[in-house]
Amino acid sequence: LPENFKAPFFMTGFGDFWRRWHLTFSFWIRDYIYIPLGGSRCSEWRNVYNLVVTFTLGGLWHGANVNYVFWGLLTGILISIERFFNDKGFRLFPSIPYVKPIVSYLFFLNAYMVTWVMFFTRDLKTAFAVLRNIFTFSQGRNLLNVETILYIMLFTFFFHAIQEWPAWFQKFRKKEIFVLPILSLIIILILISNQSGNMDFFYSKF
Repeated sequence: LPENFKAPFFMTGFGDFWRRWHLTFSFWIRDYIYIPLGGSRCSEWRNVYNLVVTFTLGGLWHGANVNYVFWGLLTGILISIERFFNDKGFRLFPSIPYVKPIVSYLFFLNAYMVTWVMFFTRDLKTAFAVLRNIFTFSQGRNLLNVETILYIMLFTFFFHAIQEWPAWFQKFRKKEIFVLPILSLIIILILISNQSGNMDFFYSKF
């Protein structure tokens, strides 16, 4: 099977996310929509048009739902804005060693998560309600507690780090016969302790 994810949540920009996330889908919309439209070998505004149309159609591919269309539209706009400023030589964060990667990662990750609210909610009313709760720090009763969120962040970081910096983890290879079962057991126990009902895998419906 082709590699489909390359530590996407270690993104350093909106475009970088799509060089890491769902690669088979990214390559498909690039080869069959973006490039036939003209790709990047055109004027700036034409490139904006190509990006927005590509991701909007990519959103529509997931289903005939206005939320998917909005998700694709926002994604195309964000990538277009980022590319425009990069081409002009503008940098959002100063080049401070160790600080810039962390700050840019947190900024782009949180900014892009706004678009995923559109993707994972059933309609615009729900999406805007979720966003309102996020930006007003209103915690609904169905939101995960802080402890669960920290667990999710920790394990997401850990498994992304293994993929992003494999050399750091080579020393564990001789001990993986013990390490992997222990880690798996810890994950299972955490999931069981925080289980709040059955939830289907999202992409199972596509």
